[in-house]
Amino acid sequence: MIGRGEIYAANQRALELSDALRLVAEDLGWGETGGDPIELTSPPDVLKRSFTRPLNGAAKLYDTQGGAWEEARQQEREVRTVQEACDAVLAKLGETQRDGEPQVS
Repeated sequence: MIGRGEIYAANQRALELSDALRLVAEDLGWGETGGDPIELTSPPDVLKRSFTRPLNGAAKLYDTQGGAWEEARQQEREVRTVQEACDAVLAKLGETQRDGEPQVS
């Protein structure tokens, strides 16, 4: 037996799919615009639903992963600082090595 929650979820998925198809079929096209500006002609409620979903998904992803992304950016900055410092010292010594192998200039 199918529960009310499953029917609601199925209806939501159907609405999402129909909104996406309408946006592509009526507004965005199937790649035939050639990069020219387009006019969004779908009704405002369809546009609102179509653009709110990915925005909310991106916000949720950032909420769960944003800290890790910032930590990775910080680590990248630190690695670059170390590389620049080491390169500067090696350059003063007339050396240009990284990872144990001479760099070809």
